[in-house]
Amino acid sequence: ECADRITNRRVIAQNEYTVEGLLNCHDRVQIKALLNEHLLQSDTNDFVAIHWFDNDAAQQQAQDKLGAIARSQKAFSGPLREVEMQFLFGSRAPAGSGCVIAFNHSEATSPGLLALGSKDSSAFDSHTGTVFISHIARVIGTLTSHLGAR
Repeated sequence: ECADRITNRRVIAQNEYTVEGLLNCHDRVQIKALLNEHLLQSDTNDFVAIHWFDNDAAQQQAQDKLGAIARSQKAFSGPLREVEMQFLFGSRAPAGSGCVIAFNHSEATSPGLLALGSKDSSAFDSHTGTVFISHIARVIGTLTSHLGAR
């Protein structure tokens, strides 16, 4: 129980630190750099990615590669095939596991995906908490709606 409280405090502190940093970003490049800086510090995360879909073709490609993961409004946490990892994190990513959540399901802004990944296929599973990534995705969605396509 004590270890859980320490972990929860650490997650809350990381969340606050990341949100404060995001609020100081002025464009997508800064958002991406901040996420890499903050989220790659975790022992679990080997990869961090954010994708904005500025057109229907880009969004369709994500749905073709990721299937239900890209269509869901809920966070996915679990094993990812090599093709899914490579779509999210680049051509050198091996099969592994990840946590993926869509953001901006509105007509006002471009939809996108936020993803954390690991080379370890068991690092993320159905028991992995998604409150942190869900909150960060909501903040990014709100922030990018104010920034536009910059």
